[in-house]
Amino acid sequence: MTPSWFKSLKRWVENLNSEYEDEIMKFMKWCLDSEILIKKENLILLLTSRSSFLNRSVFSGIPLGEIGSRERFIPHPEISSVIGPFLKKAYSSEKGAVLFTYGRDLFIESVLGYSEMPRDEECLLICDAYGRDFGIGRYKRGERIIVNLLDRGLYLRKGY
Repeated sequence: MTPSWFKSLKRWVENLNSEYEDEIMKFMKWCLDSEILIKKENLILLLTSRSSFLNRSVFSGIPLGEIGSRERFIPHPEISSVIGPFLKKAYSSEKGAVLFTYGRDLFIESVLGYSEMPRDEECLLICDAYGRDFGIGRYKRGERIIVNLLDRGLYLRKGY
């Protein structure tokens, strides 16, 4: 039986509006079935292996997000390293990258290029010119911006 927190994660993935949504969910389901995707208190973790959850108090893994009020999934910045391979990429200038990690939206003028041209409202992995990811944004064709949904600057702003 699928836990309720997994359904919340699925709703968040569906909201990405990515053409690879099915592949992301197949991967997450495989992780859940393999017992490497777990919920510990309110934190959702992707474990490095099943054996890394030895005594249920000490473990290692990637924090994907938290389950907040009303069973809502709240992603952590590290989720971009897990779902990033499934998303189209936008490559940003250095100035755009700095502003994005400060929580600002990315103007199209700061975009150097795309791995594939995104559809309107599609979520993208935001990378620097070298391909290092630093967040996820939603492409808004009419407004000529990529709206910041999640960036690595959250570590400093929220104190994760």
